Amino acid sequence: MIQTINYQDNPFEDQTLFQTLKNQRIAIIGAMNQQQKLKNNNHIVHLTLINLIISFIFGYLIMQELPVDKFYEDLNSAYTVIKVLQKQVTQQVITNIAEKSESDTCMSSLGYFPGTNRGCICPNMQTSNQQCLKPCKYVDTTAQQKLYTLDGRQYCIQYEDSNGKNGLNNAQEVDLHEDGVKFMDSKYAFSRKEDILAGDFYKLIIAPDKPCFNTALGPNKQSKLSYPFSTIQYIGCDRYSTWKDDAIMLAETTHGQLINENNIFTSNLPYYEKYHNDDDPMKIYVLRKLYVNQGEECQQAIRYKFSQCYISCLFIQVFELVVCYFSFILFTIGFIFFAVIKLGIQFKSKLKSKNINLLKVTYKVKLNEILEKSIVILGVVMAIVVILSQFVFQYGLNNKEGLKKTAQYTQQLLNKTCFQNQGILKAISVVQNAVTSCTDSIYNYAILWLIVEIIYLIVGYILLKQMTAKRQSLR
Repeated sequence: MIQTINYQDNPFEDQTLFQTLKNQRIAIIGAMNQQQKLKNNNHIVHLTLINLIISFIFGYLIMQELPVDKFYEDLNSAYTVIKVLQKQVTQQVITNIAEKSESDTCMSSLGYFPGTNRGCICPNMQTSNQQCLKPCKYVDTTAQQKLYTLDGRQYCIQYEDSNGKNGLNNAQEVDLHEDGVKFMDSKYAFSRKEDILAGDFYKLIIAPDKPCFNTALGPNKQSKLSYPFSTIQYIGCDRYSTWKDDAIMLAETTHGQLINENNIFTSNLPYYEKYHNDDDPMKIYVLRKLYVNQGEECQQAIRYKFSQCYISCLFIQVFELVVCYFSFILFTIGFIFFAVIKLGIQFKSKLKSKNINLLKVTYKVKLNEILEKSIVILGVVMAIVVILSQFVFQYGLNNKEGLKKTAQYTQQLLNKTCFQNQGILKAISVVQNAVTSCTDSIYNYAILWLIVEIIYLIVGYILLKQMTAKRQSLR
């Protein structure tokens, strides 16, 4: 006879077991979904990494093409020369120079004693770019000083006013066509000449020899000495040369005499005596206005603010440098995140549970998801920065005083035979080359970079929409 044993049902244990199995199943399915989600994310992450690599390459190429400091030194010198030409266009013409009498009230300067820039100078005729330690001394910034006296005499300079008449400087008028002007022991006629190339005299200047077009430089002194922080360095003219036939010498004196009779105080210039030679000849020159073609295109171009070229180039360079360095930083961060994902770093859970392995998988999935989202955000930020940089780049090119306008006017000045002076022509050519260096050399890279970023955003958006559609279908 078979005995039947009846077991008592335990609904509580059955419910607990069922709930545990259900929770495990949900967790496993959730982890599987997370793994599938990471797999789907791989496409956009890999796309972003490719974009960051391309951005790094473009950043490097653009940095190689950006102008160096020497470029800006050359551009600044060229602008200084062009400014001389532009200023003389608006200057009044000298009609008469007469020795000042006691009754005259005019105060006409014959030129300037240069000022100084701030710096540090040492007794061994060296300068210091480091800390100014004893016995070296600081040189303060000082303004240039006007010179009024020559050989104990002062002069009145008359200018032609806007109506073509002599200016009122209380000096006795003379017949310029017949007698000329007596300056020291010589006579000079400052009348307007019929030969258009002769131009008009408009300015007096004091220099050791015929002055340079680059006003930051001066011809060599006889002693070859030049105070290091003087606003004019008497070390010889650069490639823009001198005024040549357009500078007429009126008189000659010495450096020491010029300083003494004009009460120029040099005691506040440390170690100035080491660079000073009383016997250095100093000459008074009168400058003739350079010939400028009176055609409309030449007159329009000559008044253009060429200084804007310097500002625009510097503006573009600084902004492009920021973008390039930004691309390097995002590239580095993005690949660090990618390396972390590949190495599979896991957070250690302190929870003691039968599901500890499952928890570790979940933590790893969560960490990887955060890192991958961060990589994508880096790519989007990179694209936005590049697109915005193009607006800045285009503004530097196309605003009313931008580089394209500069290129247009430099071309007009060179093509229309606006003037014949070789020094000025060289300066215009330097500005024209500067425009090319600031635009053409990096323009193609910048445009290609912009196209790449736009493609990245479009493809990334398509992939994101596809991933969203897949997730909705799984739910």
